[in-house]
Amino acid sequence: MRKGAFELSMSFIITIVFAVVMLTLALTWLQGYFQQTNDMSDQLFKQGQTKLQTLFAEGTDNFYIWPDRYDLELSKDTKIAFAVGLKNDADDGENHKFAVNIYATQVPSGMTVGVVNKWVEWDRTTKTLAIGYDDTTRKITMTLPKSAKKGNYFFQVVACWDMDGKDPKSSSCNADSDDVWGGSAKEFLLTVQ
Repeated sequence: MRKGAFELSMSFIITIVFAVVMLTLALTWLQGYFQQTNDMSDQLFKQGQTKLQTLFAEGTDNFYIWPDRYDLELSKDTKIAFAVGLKNDADDGENHKFAVNIYATQVPSGMTVGVVNKWVEWDRTTKTLAIGYDDTTRKITMTLPKSAKKGNYFFQVVACWDMDGKDPKSSSCNADSDDVWGGSAKEFLLTVQ
C-alpha cells in the first residue's frame, strides 16, 4: 500500500510540474504577442508623425491626419494607430487651445456606431498650442476585434479651438461645430477585408 501511495504522489508531483511549465510558456507567448501588437502601432504612429512634419513643412493646411485610411485583413485582434497634427497659424497671432474628437459615421451592416466607437482611444484633453508651432504628438489608436465585420468603416476626425474664448471640449467637438479648426473635419476610412 505504501508503494501505491508513493507512486500516486510522484504522478501528482510530475503533473503539477508539467502544468507549471505549460503555464509559464503560455504566459511568455502571450506577453510577446501583446508586445508585438503595441510595437506595430507605435511604429505606425512614428511614421505618421514624420509624415505630418513633412506635410506642415510643405503644405498650407493647419490640420492633418496620417494615414487617412487602412486596409486590413483580420485574423486576430489588431491594433492600429494614426497621427493627428495641428498647427497654430491663427490670424490673431495668439496661443490657442485645441481639442480633438473622432467618431464613426458609417459602419457595415451588423455593426453599430456605438460599438465601433469603443474601439477608439485618444487623448481627449484640451491642450494649448503656441502661435507658429505644430503639434504632431496626438495619437489615435483602434483595437479591432477579429470579429469585426468586413466592409468600410468611415470616421470623422475633428479638431476644435477656443475661437470664442471658451475651452473646446473633445466630447462636443464635431463636424458641425462652429469652432472647427482647419475648415472641416478629416475623414478616416478603415476597410476590413
